[in-house]
Amino acid sequence: MAPRPKVPFWLHPAVKLRANIEIAQGTDLALSPDGAVAAVIRGRWGQKRLELHTLATGVVEDALPNVGDLNIELPAWSRDGRRWAVAGMRFEG
Repeated sequence: MAPRPKVPFWLHPAVKLRANIEIAQGTDLALSPDGAVAAVIRGRWGQKRLELHTLATGVVEDALPNVGDLNIELPAWSRDGRRWAVAGMRFEG
């Protein structure tokens, strides 16, 4: 019997496939520590925005709208889940 392949990632049990949450269209994602909210970065370079998706209800909050030529990425949550942060990069040249 062949060994089972190793999967390099796992999904939090709170994440379910839902037709009303377009997480798959995002470029970066971070789940809150309790798994209730997904911070999703969406958009093209210079047009990215951060959305907070409440997984149980499908409600989407535009937490950080398009900030012009500032490219945001790598969302992260604080340990208590009360705050989020993103990295920003600006291209000048």
